[in-house]
Amino acid sequence: MLDNNYNSEVLQQLLPQKVRELIREGRLREPTAKMATRYTKATLIVIPKSEAYDFLVYTQRNAKACPVLEVSDPGATEFHLTAPGSDITRDISRYSIYDRGELIGEADSLERYWRPDLVSFLLGCSRSFEAVLQFAGVQLRHVDDGYDVPLFITNIKTVPSGNLRSPLVVSMRPIKRKDLLKTMKVTSLLEDIHGAPIHIGDPELIGIKDLRTPDFGSPLLLAEDEVPVFWASSITAKLALIRNRSEFLITQAPGHDFITDILSADLSSLME
Repeated sequence: MLDNNYNSEVLQQLLPQKVRELIREGRLREPTAKMATRYTKATLIVIPKSEAYDFLVYTQRNAKACPVLEVSDPGATEFHLTAPGSDITRDISRYSIYDRGELIGEADSLERYWRPDLVSFLLGCSRSFEAVLQFAGVQLRHVDDGYDVPLFITNIKTVPSGNLRSPLVVSMRPIKRKDLLKTMKVTSLLEDIHGAPIHIGDPELIGIKDLRTPDFGSPLLLAEDEVPVFWASSITAKLALIRNRSEFLITQAPGHDFITDILSADLSSLME
C-alpha cells in the first residue's frame, strides 16, 4: 500500500527517518530500492545469540560479501549507531522468517516473533551504490526499467566459520563498456557496500552457466555494448545460515531493505 501523498519522486528524496516512520505506521509496504536513494540500504540478519559468534566471525572472514555496519545487543530493537530511534521489529516493510532453514512465513512486523536472545546484524547492500553510480553518470538499465538486480550462486568458496559455509553469491549489473573504468573507480571507494566488483566479463569463469536464469532476482539480457559486472552480495550470509539450518532466522523479504541514516557517499567528491 503506497501512501497517496508520496509518489516515487518524493520517496527518492525523503530522509531515512521519514521512510522508516511511514513503514512503521503501515503507510508504506513497497520494496525500498527507490526510497531515500542517497542513503545506505542494508540486509537485516536476526539470529539467536547462541549462533551470533560464529556468524560474526563468518562476516569478518568474508567481509567483501558481508560488510558489517552494526551489530545489536541481544534483545535490542534499535540500531543506535546507524539509525538512532529505529525499531528493528517494525521499520522494514516486509520480513521473512525461517525455522531451521525453511521459510515459514512473512510478516509486516516482528512483534509476535521477537525474543530476548535475538541478535541483529546490518550488512551493507549493493543497492546502496546504484544512486552513486547514476550520479557519476553510469547508466543502470535495470534501475531505469524497474527490474530487480539478478543474483547468482558462484563456484567461489567462502571461508567457513564453525558450521557456516556457502558459495559466494554475486549480484550482476550490465554496464556499458565505456563506463567500466568509472564503475570500478566509484565502487572501489565504497567498501562498506561491497566495494569494487569481484569479476567482470565471462560468467562461466565463476560458475555461472546462463545469465538468463539467475538464482534470485530478475533476468537481465545484455545489450551489444554492455558487459556483465559482478559484485559480492550479502545474500551469501543468508545462504550460509539457511544451508546450516539455523535454529531461527529473520531477514528482510527480497527488495525490502532496511534504510540507515548513513549517506552512501559524499556525492560532491565524485565530481572532482
